Amino acid sequence: MAETAGDPGALARLTGVRSEQAARTAAAANRAVLGAPTLPAGTRYTGVVWAPLDPAGLTPPARERASGIVVVSALGGLFAFDDPVPEYKLKMGARLGSLGPLPAFWRPALTAALAEAATGRV
Repeated sequence: MAETAGDPGALARLTGVRSEQAARTAAAANRAVLGAPTLPAGTRYTGVVWAPLDPAGLTPPARERASGIVVVSALGGLFAFDDPVPEYKLKMGARLGSLGPLPAFWRPALTAALAEAATGRV
């Protein structure tokens, strides 16, 4: 984040938010991510993909099925549906200093993890 200080355009590219105020709020959340309060991934993530799922309204059998959902994350690579996730704002395509582009950083670990998790599953 230090490399984006004073550069609203760089901060917007990193976080994916457009307004300068929203980018500053996102940057503050990112700086506080370690030790921050968490929510289960199925609750933390919102939007058009997640709203129809309604994690809070899942029946026990549906919750059991949802436990197989994995969320691709710029912050953690993969989160399971019930994994604790702090508030953050980071685009998956962001470049982070010496780590470079996040997809390239996560690809080796995610490829192996997804292959193992998907073995014998639909």
